[in-house]
Amino acid sequence: MITAENEFYLFRMGNRTKLIYKQGALYEALNGNIIKSWETYKSEIRPDRYTVLLHCPHGIVEITEDNWKIPVISDSYSQLFWMDYKDEHIDCERFSKESIELYPYLGWAQAHFYDMGFGEDTSFSKSPLTWECQASQANYEGIRKLSTIYADAKYCSPHTWHSAETFLYLYEDIII
Repeated sequence: MITAENEFYLFRMGNRTKLIYKQGALYEALNGNIIKSWETYKSEIRPDRYTVLLHCPHGIVEITEDNWKIPVISDSYSQLFWMDYKDEHIDCERFSKESIELYPYLGWAQAHFYDMGFGEDTSFSKSPLTWECQASQANYEGIRKLSTIYADAKYCSPHTWHSAETFLYLYEDIII
């Protein structure tokens, strides 16, 4: 183990973006852009484990090469899948209003992840409450038996993922 006060560690060998950890920050090696920084009081470089342990006021953060860890990259979809790992999330561009209008579960997940209000565009008086429009992988012909209007508009309702994200957002808002 190396105490990482003035040391650095290079991540991501092979044919992929190289990252450097140094003094509480993770940088892109080629351009020096900071990807993520942490308030640390101690860092431990563990070369034998391809790992850096960051001792932060909120706990220990582990940066590693292990594919089973949360990717240390900016990815807007991480806010959909990493709810329990908010401290390790690398901030990224939020979903656009247009994307949220077509895929409302993105907005609910984003609001839930960042602990923010969903906005006045959301109305529980509208029906149906959950939907998705114009998804690239969807086969809207399957809904034609129920509604030719939905099929022609490439519209799906109800939508399970949208329902789940809405439920999670409201559930945590009430419980927490």
